[in-house]
Amino acid sequence: GIAVILIPIVMAIIFYLANLKGIRNIRNSWFQLLVDNRDSTTIYNEESVQCFIHSNSVIAIFLYVSYVCIQVFVFAVYLKASVFEMENTDWLFYYQCLHNHQECIIDESADIAGWGPFFIITFLYLGHDFAFSMLQIRKGASLKNMELLVSGSIMFFISALAMATSYRYNTALAEKNTDLITNVLILLFVNELDEKVIDVLQSMVPDWTEQILNEIKERMAKKVFDNTTPDYLPIEPDFSKRERVELELLHVPYDLSKFMKDRF
Repeated sequence: GIAVILIPIVMAIIFYLANLKGIRNIRNSWFQLLVDNRDSTTIYNEESVQCFIHSNSVIAIFLYVSYVCIQVFVFAVYLKASVFEMENTDWLFYYQCLHNHQECIIDESADIAGWGPFFIITFLYLGHDFAFSMLQIRKGASLKNMELLVSGSIMFFISALAMATSYRYNTALAEKNTDLITNVLILLFVNELDEKVIDVLQSMVPDWTEQILNEIKERMAKKVFDNTTPDYLPIEPDFSKRERVELELLHVPYDLSKFMKDRF
């Protein structure tokens, strides 16, 4: 439990130090993974209610907090059921005691053929959430932005909780390889509730949902780090109208003279 809290803090410190001037220019392919070079609009999932934390709307924030509470509650129920000492535990006992033997034998068939797919499925389900959480923590550390640090840490916590719950519950309950795969799919489905919330909102209040998502996109687009500006600033005549529009969306100045005038 403490590790889940400490890991985002440690990551934030490492990302902050890696993005300091003079350090971030180290030419090493592995070190560059720590450097913030991603556009802010690409580090969140607009098809998930988790992005609502980046909105100024009280209702959107309320929906986000409600989703987090519900998801944590559901995982907590499964974690409690996987504790051996609990009265209503789901823990299964795999011992078979025959009348002609003095010792009982373990009757469990779950092996690598079940645990292998379990870890692969878990990684595929939770990989993008872990990636987004680290990208948000990295961006928050480089920008010293508390909103991104909090959102990334919460996303990391929920993903880690989902992974831990899936493992603990399967350890307690899965007797066969098919049990391992079935249980992990059921538990990881809970992790997809964030996208289902967006689906419901887009069906019931499409205009409001679109307004919130556009607001979030605009707010995230403003979270631009100075080091995302390229060393070479293109001259306006070198680009077509379409290319200039794309540069504007990326917040890259295409008019060198205008950029120099605004800056200096």
